Amino acid sequence: MITANDLFPEQFASEAGSDTRLTTWYAQGQSDGLGDRLLMFDNTNAPSWEILRFKPALTRDSRFETALRQRVEALTNFQHDAFPQVRPIKRLGHDDGLAVVSTYGGGAPLSEALKKPRSAEFALRLIRQLVPALAALQRLAPGMAHGAITVDRIILAADGRLMIREHMVGSALDTLEWPAIKFWSELGVLVPRTSGVVKIDERTDITQLALVVLSLMAGRRIGPDEYPDKTNELLDELTLKNHWLNPSNPARFQALRLWLERALQVSGQSFTSAHDAQVALADLRDPTDPRAARADDAPRPLPKQAAAKEEPPMWSAGRALPPAVAQPSKSAKVETSKPSTPPPDSVVALRRRAGRVWQSIPPTVTRWASVGLAVLAVVEAVYIGRLLSTRPAQSIVETPRVVAPPPPSRPEIQPIQQAPAETPVPLVVSTATANPKLPEIRAVQPPVAPVRTGGVRVAAPIELHVLEGERVIGSTTDGPIIAAAGPHEFDFVNSAIGFRVRQKVDVKAGQIIAFNVPVPNGILNINAQPWAAVWIDGNSVGETPLGNLSVLPGEHEIVFRHPQLGERREKASVRPGVETRVAVNLQR
Repeated sequence: MITANDLFPEQFASEAGSDTRLTTWYAQGQSDGLGDRLLMFDNTNAPSWEILRFKPALTRDSRFETALRQRVEALTNFQHDAFPQVRPIKRLGHDDGLAVVSTYGGGAPLSEALKKPRSAEFALRLIRQLVPALAALQRLAPGMAHGAITVDRIILAADGRLMIREHMVGSALDTLEWPAIKFWSELGVLVPRTSGVVKIDERTDITQLALVVLSLMAGRRIGPDEYPDKTNELLDELTLKNHWLNPSNPARFQALRLWLERALQVSGQSFTSAHDAQVALADLRDPTDPRAARADDAPRPLPKQAAAKEEPPMWSAGRALPPAVAQPSKSAKVETSKPSTPPPDSVVALRRRAGRVWQSIPPTVTRWASVGLAVLAVVEAVYIGRLLSTRPAQSIVETPRVVAPPPPSRPEIQPIQQAPAETPVPLVVSTATANPKLPEIRAVQPPVAPVRTGGVRVAAPIELHVLEGERVIGSTTDGPIIAAAGPHEFDFVNSAIGFRVRQKVDVKAGQIIAFNVPVPNGILNINAQPWAAVWIDGNSVGETPLGNLSVLPGEHEIVFRHPQLGERREKASVRPGVETRVAVNLQR
């Protein structure tokens, strides 16, 4: 059998003229659909290594090995903080198969973060770190892709960096020519669903990263039962939960949702590569953060005709963000005649001349002119009312301003031009007109949809995860649990201490109700030889022997102190309603 020393003889060669031998030790790594792993360490400052030995079922086809070797060769000089360094491949012994070696940095996989749903801020930080890294990987060569991104292959290092493991397998997986369902059943990898053979490309990486984000925000792994058929329902659920927990900034979450829809290929404008997704990250920046401002974001002066006050964007739980400003339709645009350009001092003179001309008109003509203008205003009001009644209730009505007719004593004279207005003002449809004789115009209000969801704020002395069926919907530390209105059966679970209880909860529509989950204390009996003073979690409880101490369930630190025999620390896991014994011998 060829060992790790055979793969890297230069790493384990002793120095010339020295008999000192290098001590090397191994540890078993994770096993999954790709194969099993061996971790290799030594007592020098050299990096640790991870050896991935592929399953024989993957390497039976020679195309898999050929594509893998070509990819590893292309990545030999690729160095990026978000990816481990890859070494050239060697085929192991006849019975050991094919293996690839890369540096091992340690850390926790993101699958550890699935214990509870994560916030949108957590998802945004993850996206901002990983999308540029994937873009750098895909720039190496056309068609370069990871192809197997999951929560298990993204590692959170001790210094807070995110690393993506096994980025060398993409082209090799593409040679398998499997359907999407087989990638999930054999490898635990979700890929965009197609009618036939799956193509691993740059788009696959962004889709898989978006599925990782959805899994973290939902607090569970997203599988083929939800993607792609129920993706919109899942996004609606997350949007509603964010609206309850963070109502102050719904537009930012809506921008995140639009980015995820494009990454998941469920919208009409899907990302084609990590570069496209990186460009779209500008839409996910926080407008309230001055550090996120860019040079091209500086406010520009509005043109004179668009100086009207803008309305803030409306938040909607739908799939599209409404425009920030509704522009008037072209059909509703008011054509204003260009005024003449007399000197400013002549405006007053023109108005005085108009008054003199008006006084010279006979009274009979003025009365008929007043009646004609009033009839014209009524016809215009009825026409606008019909337009309002025939348009959809959700549309925004935008027509020219309704101008009240002039009073009978001062009718307008057609030949005389008015002074130019400073800024054309769009229509404001109000419930009262300037002339009480004109009919009242009312905009049709959209019906208010009934509230069909509510929240439950769970109170418990310890952290509990909340499940409905087999689905984790939150925890006691995440804030209110959002659910549909009506009766529910929730399971409140803490697997660390073996606590599980099922309770019926009636969720009220549009309300957040308080719900208390009682957790019984545990019993702790403590003794020491010969004797000792005892502290539990920093609190003194007396001297041994101590019996029938009622303590909260969970892990507790117990400190034993003796004036001659010193101090001893022990950990005790207390289960609810169960007696736990802790005894030490300080003389040993």
